[in-house]
Amino acid sequence: MSTPFDAWFAMAGDGSKPRPAHIGNPLLPSLHGGAVGALAVAAGRRALAGDARVVSATVSYLRPGRADWPTFAQAHLVHSGRRFATVTVTVEQEAEDGGRRAIASALLTLRRL
Repeated sequence: MSTPFDAWFAMAGDGSKPRPAHIGNPLLPSLHGGAVGALAVAAGRRALAGDARVVSATVSYLRPGRADWPTFAQAHLVHSGRRFATVTVTVEQEAEDGGRRAIASALLTLRRL
């Protein structure tokens, strides 16, 4: 399910560059924590086959995310019941050495609609 927020947010988590609205500190430049959290929630919702509403979301910010580095989100379905699902999401960025480094991790509980 796509929402108006998803259309405005438009940060896919597939390595695409963020928009200026996603930058929290333009001096570094670093990603805004809300943009990173919203990306984690969007990736978690996409992990389910149908529509879902967020019941709870816990986001742990591990390090600042650089706005000039590609950002990726990977979701893993931990449990899927008839009404509720639990999803973990890792938000990562490419590092200077070519590998990836985690910038945030999220635990989501979603209710199927």
